[in-house]
Amino acid sequence: MLGLIPIPLLAHIGRFIGRIAYIIDKRHREVAQNNLRLIFGKEFSEKKIHQLAKENYLRVVEAYFSAIGTLQMNEKQLKKRLTIKKMEYFRSANDPSYGPSRVALIGHFGNFELYAKTTEYLPRYQFATTYRGFDNKIADQLLHALRSKSSCLFFERRKDGAALKKAMNSSSLLIGFLADQHPGDKGLWLPFMGVECRCSTSAAVFALRYNSPVVPVFCFRVAPGKWEIEFDKEIPTKSLDGTPRTIKDIMIDINASYERAIRRDPANWFWVHRRWKSYYRYLELQKNSNE
Repeated sequence: MLGLIPIPLLAHIGRFIGRIAYIIDKRHREVAQNNLRLIFGKEFSEKKIHQLAKENYLRVVEAYFSAIGTLQMNEKQLKKRLTIKKMEYFRSANDPSYGPSRVALIGHFGNFELYAKTTEYLPRYQFATTYRGFDNKIADQLLHALRSKSSCLFFERRKDGAALKKAMNSSSLLIGFLADQHPGDKGLWLPFMGVECRCSTSAAVFALRYNSPVVPVFCFRVAPGKWEIEFDKEIPTKSLDGTPRTIKDIMIDINASYERAIRRDPANWFWVHRRWKSYYRYLELQKNSNE
């Protein structure tokens, strides 16, 4: 039934529910406020940090409700809601020195289910991404049913490795990696938004493995029910002499691309996630070792 509701109305329903949830959901409210304070505490007032945290929470809920509608839209309907910008940055699209597929750097910006729609403007490529299925079978089936309406190919990380490898080498995939979240105990220690923490190297590793540049592409919400997907400058994985760049050097460029997108519209990113968990753990270890 929700899929029959106009997209702008879905967005406003999401924001209404988000206002109620923001009051109730103390844990995620405080996570967003603490994250914003860590990154922007020297730039923004406490009042602005609270305003940003609330607006971000509303946008997250808005995006989930909007995705129910956008996943079911046809190309004609979609073009009224979505604009693709700066495609000229996708310079490697026809570069024969790279493999057939490309690695897209995506993130938790705007309505991130819309990334799959990018390839409707790039007919040569099929959008794909990896995911980890839920252990709960009912939840996993619901996720699969919702995403089956999308034109995106989904590869389950634990089960579909062989199929993904074959597709990367034989098809023209544009495979998206969400590399802006806390990677657990893996990844490199690097500055992210100016704060040292663990960073996922998945996009860099995959791009090197399959001879691809990293193509940053981010979704910006410009109004309730309207978005722009914008390409950023490609990140090369080869040096000028043709030798592979190091993972660390690629990651520095990846984090810089994320920072540009976050600073453009801070409320558009996913602040309700404990992105700097590894940083706080490090501070705690330092404190305990000094006692």
